[in-house]
Amino acid sequence: YLDHPPLFGLIVGAWAIARGERTFESVSLGVIRFVPIMLAIISSLLLYLWGKRVYGEKVALWSLAIYATGTLFAMNSRIVVAESLMTVFFLLALYIVSILPKKSPVWQLLLLGVVCALALLAKVLGVVVFF
Repeated sequence: YLDHPPLFGLIVGAWAIARGERTFESVSLGVIRFVPIMLAIISSLLLYLWGKRVYGEKVALWSLAIYATGTLFAMNSRIVVAESLMTVFFLLALYIVSILPKKSPVWQLLLLGVVCALALLAKVLGVVVFF
C-alpha cells in the first residue's frame, strides 16, 4: 500500500518487511505502530531541543510536558499517519533555522533543503515546512 506522496508508506512498509510481514493483509497493528511511536519520541526530543535553544530550559520542559500529555499528541502517536513524520520534519526545520548563524555555512542550508524536500515527499502539505 502506497500513500501519495510515498515516503511515509515506504518507511512503514520497510519496517513491516524487516519485521517479517510479507503481505498488506497480514500486517499486524503491533508491528506498524512502532513507527509512529518512534516518530513521537523523536518529535518530543526535537521540541525540547528547539524550546531550550529559543526560550530556555524551563519553557522547554513545560512545552514538552504540555505536548506529551495533550490528547492530540497521545492519539496521533498511536495511529499510523503521515502527520507523525511531518511533525518531525517541521520541528527539525525549526531547530535547524534556530541554529543558523547570520552567515550560514552551505552544509546547513543544504541540510535544511533536504529536510524541506523530504517533508514534501512525506505529504503534499509538506510544502509548509519550506515556507
